[in-house]
Amino acid sequence: MIFNCAIFDFDGTLFDSMPVWKNLGENYLKTLGITAKKSLNESLRTMSLSQGADFLKAEYSLDFSQKQIISGILKLIEDSYFYKILPKPGVLDFLCNLEQKRVKMCIATASDKTLVSAALKRCKMEHFFCHIFSCNDFENGKDSPEIFRAAMNFCDSDRNSTIVFEDSLHAIKTAKNDNFITAAIFDENEQNQKELQELSSFYIKSFDLAQKLLF
Repeated sequence: MIFNCAIFDFDGTLFDSMPVWKNLGENYLKTLGITAKKSLNESLRTMSLSQGADFLKAEYSLDFSQKQIISGILKLIEDSYFYKILPKPGVLDFLCNLEQKRVKMCIATASDKTLVSAALKRCKMEHFFCHIFSCNDFENGKDSPEIFRAAMNFCDSDRNSTIVFEDSLHAIKTAKNDNFITAAIFDENEQNQKELQELSSFYIKSFDLAQKLLF
């Protein structure tokens, strides 16, 4: 197939960084001396940072602004992005191949752009991407296709020549329901692999295998 635009999720798709987010809401509440409800991780799983901050503020009656809550959360994980997390196996070669084919690439992430940019720069990968889109800049998270549409339009592309790479079921559902071509990337932190495989246009267990599957 011929693609003009590739839209990549960051955490769990390009970078092996999902463990950084595990129990993050719970850990943040612990810094405030608050015990989280058992359902917290599941509640936050599909939310953007801004949505999660609003949820924590309402659910736990926090006397902080959304901006203050986000800042507190990011302080717990910023070292991982600046110094530790790495791309998944095969990612660099795959991006190089797309670059050679002159495919425009951008990132659509629920994470903070500053942290994503820091990880990309440390790994000398920032030049691959023409822009980083964050759900924090939109009213909705990836329960809405708004971020995918914005990335596609920025790359002057259309749905027939754009592919969305995601590791999470809810994001694949959103992109698919908006008629995007989708590539589901295996990540062990996503439990619904069977449904993910059934819904996506392509199911990719490793970026080492992606080149032959897509082109």
